[in-house]
Amino acid sequence: NMRRNKQRNKAMSSCNQLQEIADKLKAEVSVNRLGYVINGTKYPRVTTILGEINKPQLNAWRVKKAVEMFQAADLEWKDKDIRVTQDWVDTLAVKAKKEPDRIAGEAADIGTAVHNIIEKIMLAGIEGVDFAGIPGEAIPAIESWMAWKRSCPWTFGPAELCVWSDEYGYAGKFDGLVHDGKEIALIDWKTSSGISGRGYEYQLAAYAMAILERTGIEVKTAYAVHVPCEQGKSVEVWRVVDLAKSFNAFAAALEIRDVGKLDLMEKIS
Repeated sequence: NMRRNKQRNKAMSSCNQLQEIADKLKAEVSVNRLGYVINGTKYPRVTTILGEINKPQLNAWRVKKAVEMFQAADLEWKDKDIRVTQDWVDTLAVKAKKEPDRIAGEAADIGTAVHNIIEKIMLAGIEGVDFAGIPGEAIPAIESWMAWKRSCPWTFGPAELCVWSDEYGYAGKFDGLVHDGKEIALIDWKTSSGISGRGYEYQLAAYAMAILERTGIEVKTAYAVHVPCEQGKSVEVWRVVDLAKSFNAFAAALEIRDVGKLDLMEKIS
């Protein structure tokens, strides 16, 4: 009984700590295409700022998808004996250029659906979710996430929290707070095809820094929880190895964005 009471008290203490952070992050928030408006002040999105960082893997993926469309069209042309004209080539080139954005848009829609369903489960419990209305493409992700959460030992706290930094001038929203058995951590669900090389560590570090600024509480751990949309794949948990170095990279993206607005060249001859 004493051991059980000790565990219960520890869990209660963890929940209180998580709620304390959430209470300090309460604000009047609205979102538009340019970013966040928080308590009447405008802030750019963390993800927009990170767009300043070149991502070679993403660029390679875009080229690959465009080339694949040309290859598919080449097979169709040979199979159906299509007459190749300059107009046909030009039209195909336009479609191929748009193909990566089309695929990314579809993936983003599925990711948004998965995030929304997870948020509802976190806030209202599984009883509050209409599973009949879930898009078919999102079902494998939800099933794998629910299986993972059932076995996860973490204490889960408030979900969908907005953070902002007046010192650095940015805002963002992350998916929740947890106590991982050792300390408080922030988590973010990711439904992309992978985690490595996408700069998620910079994003999570920006959220952690904003939490410290707003609450005075240092969050030393951050997790990107990869929820795959492919059938039969399991959830993967990735931890940011060094939040301080990751924030330095984010701060560099901020500097690039700000300096990029300046005219730092002059013609002298």
